[in-house]
Amino acid sequence: MESLRAAIRRDWAIYGFVLIYVVASGAIGIALGAGQKFMPLLYVPRWVEMLSLVVAMQISLQGLLSLQSSTPLSDLRSRLAERRVHWTSGVLLCAAGALLHGAYTSNKTIAPDLLAFRFDVRLAEIDAIIHGVDAWRLLTWLNPFTDVIQLIYGVAWITLVFLVTAVAMMSPTLAHLRSRYAWTFILCWTVLGNWVSSLTLAAGPAFYQRVTGDPRFTPLMDFLAQHDEGASAHVLQNYLWTAYTGGAAGFATGISAFPSMHLSMSTLFALYAFKASRPLGWAFTAFGVLILFGSVHLGWHYAVDGYVSIIATTALWKLAGATRTARAAVVRGAVPQPA
Repeated sequence: MESLRAAIRRDWAIYGFVLIYVVASGAIGIALGAGQKFMPLLYVPRWVEMLSLVVAMQISLQGLLSLQSSTPLSDLRSRLAERRVHWTSGVLLCAAGALLHGAYTSNKTIAPDLLAFRFDVRLAEIDAIIHGVDAWRLLTWLNPFTDVIQLIYGVAWITLVFLVTAVAMMSPTLAHLRSRYAWTFILCWTVLGNWVSSLTLAAGPAFYQRVTGDPRFTPLMDFLAQHDEGASAHVLQNYLWTAYTGGAAGFATGISAFPSMHLSMSTLFALYAFKASRPLGWAFTAFGVLILFGSVHLGWHYAVDGYVSIIATTALWKLAGATRTARAAVVRGAVPQPA
């Protein structure tokens, strides 16, 4: 049975990457005089909640399976002992993910302070060229379902970010995909969510008039203002703009539209789910389509933000898989190791 030390050593590159990223994020924030926006522990409570749920689910499942044995308690102890190292190392990987998630938000919050929103006009024009009109105008048939879409886009999506990732890190059945999921998750948030978004900083349709002076998306925003109860897009967008103009940082703060992290994570969920079962994969694909439509309908993104995210996330998933295969080949001796 693999020891916990061996499991941690196997994932050393993940821990090293996250450590460097978090430390660099803090150093940059302090150097720019924005140290108060460095919040690596911001999402730890949410991660703890979801990990507790997943651990309880895993133990309950093993308990049910143990009932088939003539000695259920002994069988349960054996099952838990077999999975202890895998679960513990999975929790540690989620802890690293939680720190990375907090550093991501810190960087996202700082980026608009340094860089102007320069790409909104270009992205809006690209959208109009692709679709013939601004993409949101093709989705007005969703108007009666706006409240449901807001719930899916806001509450369901963020819950799945924590839940699916916790399951991926702790599932013994799909243990062979853990490293691949972890690397794709990390690269999506850092490369796409921070680096690419900073180089192509855009505010999105919701803030288009505020950053360009052009009322191009005013009809959409007027419509969304009529659906402003609870965690609605209109309420959340005002929250983000208030945080931005006030220099505040907190849960999910920071404004950047391109590329869409909602679509990036939804794509990762689907790619991972297809490895478990095709029906589950198609279910997450349908969820991704809803998120794509919702991102445009709710004024968060230009459609091209989502298209690029889907392509880029799929590429990162394939890269992570190819890297894992090559590394395994080296370990087996199938590829000559350097002298």
